[in-house]
Amino acid sequence: MAITGYFIDLNWDYREFLLGFEPLEGTHSGENLCSVLLKRLQDYNITHRILAITTDNASNNQTLIDRLNDEIETLAEVTGAPVVRVPCIAHVIQLSLKGLLVHMKLEPSNESAEREFKPRPTDGNKDILATLNKVRAFAVFVNASSQRRDAFLKLQSGDTALVPIQDVKTRWNSTFLMLRRAKRIRSARTEKSGLETSNATSS
Repeated sequence: MAITGYFIDLNWDYREFLLGFEPLEGTHSGENLCSVLLKRLQDYNITHRILAITTDNASNNQTLIDRLNDEIETLAEVTGAPVVRVPCIAHVIQLSLKGLLVHMKLEPSNESAEREFKPRPTDGNKDILATLNKVRAFAVFVNASSQRRDAFLKLQSGDTALVPIQDVKTRWNSTFLMLRRAKRIRSARTEKSGLETSNATSS
């Protein structure tokens, strides 16, 4: 559990620090999260200085905030307004994009990266879906074989050689990252014409 603090110092400069990167034992319930967070805040003696906490939209995080306010009140650390929860805008955007991909039937169906290449038919009339399926298939094709992966890396010029990324439905921004990586390595992909032919049947 990563705990990051953000504040404005006496010189009105914006500051941020990693306060803790704590292992979580047991269930990720709001009560357990609260106990970990509260201990770290007390270690730094800043419990009374917390104005708001930003979390994603998981229900256990609301329980975390409610429990934290109860604990702070019990400790008589704060006599003013309670700590408020600020939803994470990045998570809101992620959920919106995920909903859009689901509606357009473009969301990846796999929970983890695939390790075996399986050719999939694409419908050329559905340009977006066809493009996504081709990029996904290419990522699986290259990464499913260490020989193909090495061969693809050798096709690229420059100091930084890259391999394609496959999107996964449970990973934030993975479809965007997959497409961005595909754009970066597009020149190398155009040179791999012999790679697929020579390896598709042997690997």
